Formats: sequence, structure tokens, C-alpha cells
Amino acid sequence: MNTMIVEVALADVASFLNGGTPSRSNPEYFEGTIPWITGADILADSSIVSNARSHITREAIARSAANLVPAGTVLLVTRTGVGKAAIAGVDLAYSQDITAIVHDEDKITPAYLLRCLKYMAPRFKALAQGATIQGITREVVEETLIPLPPIEEQRRIAAVLEAADALRAKRRQAIVKLDSLTQAIFIDMFGDPISNERRWPEFQLSEICTKIQIGPFGSLLHKSDYVEGGVPLVNPMHLIDGQIQPQPDQTVGKDKYAKLQQYQLERGDVVMARRGEMGRVAIVDAKADGYLCGSGSLYFRPDTEQVIPEFLAAALSSPRGRRELENSSLGVTMPNLNSTIVEQFELGLPPIALQRSFSTALQERSRMHQLQWDQSGVLDALFGSLQQRAFRGEL
Repeated sequence: MNTMIVEVALADVASFLNGGTPSRSNPEYFEGTIPWITGADILADSSIVSNARSHITREAIARSAANLVPAGTVLLVTRTGVGKAAIAGVDLAYSQDITAIVHDEDKITPAYLLRCLKYMAPRFKALAQGATIQGITREVVEETLIPLPPIEEQRRIAAVLEAADALRAKRRQAIVKLDSLTQAIFIDMFGDPISNERRWPEFQLSEICTKIQIGPFGSLLHKSDYVEGGVPLVNPMHLIDGQIQPQPDQTVGKDKYAKLQQYQLERGDVVMARRGEMGRVAIVDAKADGYLCGSGSLYFRPDTEQVIPEFLAAALSSPRGRRELENSSLGVTMPNLNSTIVEQFELGLPPIALQRSFSTALQERSRMHQLQWDQSGVLDALFGSLQQRAFRGEL
């Protein structure tokens, strides 16, 4: 359908209400029943916000800049997390991070207004300013131009986009479920190898690894040795969701790399954070082969006749594994692990054939995960095209 759509400023179809935070010095203000939200309570992939982490009293609203708005009000995050938007599912109050956009019912529907704001989110983020707290001004919001078709067409566009967005959300939920599947498969096949409830033979890590190496420290490696475009370092910050994600500005040159041969990672090694958050691990794949173990990490080279990398990584990153590593760590401000602690760490070791079955199951999970990601990418591209057509009057 081709429809001529005029553009209007948000200020032409809505009014605006700022939020506020009641005084934290009066704890009684936060002992009420009125939901009070911040930008963190508005989720990027949700259209409704009803759940609040804090609840305040009517007196708190009366004695602060906070405002109470009814269910159905459109809310836009204008500070910290700029661009997120949702419709209030219940009567609620909100912080100064949020602007309530009170729509003119004769001109625009809340569902269509929300869709416009979500479409404009990249623009809002690009216009955000501030050294410490990023935000956009009221003027930016008021002057934002949106396409404004007739009310019935607004309802149709919002319904189509909401249905398409729901498909994307289901795909993302499927990916999240797959992400949690590794530990579910692990526990089903092996139980908890740390507490060893199934009575597998127990071994120290030093007995089942051909090498356990702490990353370089002291005078061996300084930040001044970092270069752009060299061999990547793997520190705890680079271990994300079981993957190694290096940074281009944390690499070393060829000369320094050659002097640190014992810290060079090989495919199949299990690299783990040795300080800070325990249990962050990743298996070195073909892409990361040859990367350098950083000062904040350590790595295991499994004896693959006894233990496979997938099993070792899953055991160390399991909830029980994390707790045991944390309990064994040294230091108050920054927990850390040394060679002795790690080498003496014990776990129950199932038969190698069963471990390989686990690896096969993980490969199938990875295949399904990639398929879901590919399909998610297709849906995202289609949704982007659908939005553009909708707001050009071509839907």
C-alpha cells in the first residue's frame, strides 16, 4: 500500500513529563507499593514495562521530582541507555533517566508512537552527549520528526511491526536456551564432577594436563610492550561467553612474542581467568592458535588420552567449579589463583569415551546455535526493511 505520510514533530502530537528520584536519605520513601523504574528496568527487546526493582510511597512522589503516570503511557530513556522505549503496563513512577511522552489520543496511538521511538533509537544514541552520563535533551526529543499517517493506518502498521518483532524475540529466546544447554547436557551426563557424586576416579589437574602455565608477570610483560596489530593477548576481559574475543590494541610485536614462547597458546588449550571473576574459560580454536596467554590468565594443555578440552572447560566453568575456584583463590581485593592451587585442584574424571560423546553433543548444539543465529540475522534484516517501508508509507 502506498500512502502519503506527513511528518510532524513529536511536540505536535504529545506532551512531556520528566522523572525524578526521591531522596535516598529517607528509606521510608522506598517502602511503598508504587512501582518506580529507572532506565535499567526498560529492556531493549520488550514493548511493555511492568516490573520494577523499587517501590515508593505517595509521599515520596509528592516530595520529589518523580511523576506518576497511568498504564498506557509511552516512556523513553533519555539518559544512560538512551533510546530504549516501552509502554507502561501499570501505573508507575520513574527516574530522571526517563521522559514520559503523553500522547494526544486524537492524533497518535501509543503503540504506533512506541514503534516510531524504537525506529529512532539509533538517532537518539548518535545525538547523546555528556562526558560521564550520556543523554539527549528535551529539545532533541520534542523536535524529532516522525511520519504521521491516519489513526487506522497507525494501528495497522504497529500491529504488523509488533508481530514481526515478536518473531525476532522468539528467535532470541531460542538462542538463550541453546546457550544454557551446555551445562544441562554436562550435568545430565556426568553429574557434578567437582563434588563427584557419581564416584568417578579423582585426579588433580596436574595429573591430567601435560602443561599448566600461568601468564607472564613482573618484568616479562608491561603495557608499554603493547602494539597495534600484533599477536593478540588473552586476558580475562577477552574471555566472553566461552569465546576468545581479543582487542586490536592489546597485542605484542614479533620480537616480544618470540621471547614469550612458553606462554603461546595452541589449539585445544583451555585458557582461564586466574584473577577477578573465577571460572571464565574458553577453548583455543584454530583462529586463536598462537595467541599469547596474558598476565591475568592461565592455560591448561590437556592430556587428551585422559581428558578432552570440552569436558575440562565445562567442569571449570560449572557453578560448582566456579565456587570451588573462588574458595581456593587468594587475595581480598582481587581474588587470584597461583600455580599450586590450580595444579592441586581435583575433579572426578569420567571415561574418555563418555567425554567424547559429550563433545559430539556440543558440536550438534553449536550447529543448531549457528543456524539460529543465521536465521536471526535474516529476521533482523527483514524487520529493518519492513520498518523502512512502513514509515515511508509503502507497507
